[in-house]
Amino acid sequence: MNVFWNSRERRLRAFWRIFLQTATIVLLSAGAFIVLMSVGGISGRPIEEDPLLIVVSNLVMIAAVAICGRVLDRRVLTDFGMQWNSSWFVDFSAGLLLAAFSLVAMLCVMLAFGWVRVSPTIDVVSQLPMLVVWLIAFVSVGFGEELLARGYYLRNLAEAFRGGRMSANVAVLLAFVVSSVVFGVLHIPNPNMTPMAAANLCLAGVVLGLPAVLTGRLGMSVGFHIGWNYVLGNVLGFPVSGLPMQSRVLETESVGPEWITGGPFGPEGGVI
Repeated sequence: MNVFWNSRERRLRAFWRIFLQTATIVLLSAGAFIVLMSVGGISGRPIEEDPLLIVVSNLVMIAAVAICGRVLDRRVLTDFGMQWNSSWFVDFSAGLLLAAFSLVAMLCVMLAFGWVRVSPTIDVVSQLPMLVVWLIAFVSVGFGEELLARGYYLRNLAEAFRGGRMSANVAVLLAFVVSSVVFGVLHIPNPNMTPMAAANLCLAGVVLGLPAVLTGRLGMSVGFHIGWNYVLGNVLGFPVSGLPMQSRVLETESVGPEWITGGPFGPEGGVI
């Protein structure tokens, strides 16, 4: 058996497609950041704190999936869960609403137990431009990360495991677990990371991956991801995966036990 080439499918085997796609992201990212540096578009802040860099990095992910999907996989974006039909947009809307409802319910529980103090941000009107900028940034995160993790990687991992004579269902399940763990591990460099936060982010990968596995569409995953980040950080005023948001509607201070509230990492780092 040729370990590089699948003669029946007439393309590289899945693990090599994943490797080359990842290398493409690295190369495109390097090129994009060289261009930004040359035109003075680098702010000096960490990438996760600069909305421009967040948008650029996620556009790079989308471009890498589109290019490698066509060249290596012989697929288009619709094959990775971006169908753009009415069902997709119903899923997307449901994901947004589910994320917002979940977070508002969480805030109500924390208020009821006295675990947080909440007050309106002073002069929120002046923050409207940056609130819009961060919405654009988190939209790019939702599309970029979901297309990469739940679109490209999950599908190709499942095909790689299937190629090892595994049953289709077991291959998808294993790919689902692996991609969820990788999603959590990739967030480990975030500030204020704890073991509980890392475990919770792996569970977040499960939550985001489940709709994609069940429907074959990324609509709910993308909607949930966008709604979660934006409502958690820019509306409710919590840190998002350890990153404090400077532009927010509410000022929220966690005062309960850190193992419950997540402390400086935000609610994703606690049992809440």
